Amino acid sequence: MKFCKKRTHSYIGIDNKETTTDYVSFNDVLEFHGKEFHDLWSQYVSSIPKLYINSIPNIYFEDYKFYAYRAFQYLNS
Repeated sequence: MKFCKKRTHSYIGIDNKETTTDYVSFNDVLEFHGKEFHDLWSQYVSSIPKLYINSIPNIYFEDYKFYAYRAFQYLNS
């Protein structure tokens, strides 16, 4: 299975240290995997914590991968 290209976000975290995290946007998933996959995957990630960047919700890359596998298995079974 192939995954969306991850994006990286940097921010100032605890103790004023620069921190980075990898994420994907909902639009990235839609464009890369298509509408059917995106709709199912969006249901799976609806209750997990989001990464908000400029008030836009995004999904941490590891969470994206976990639920992408799940959606892929469901759609291809």
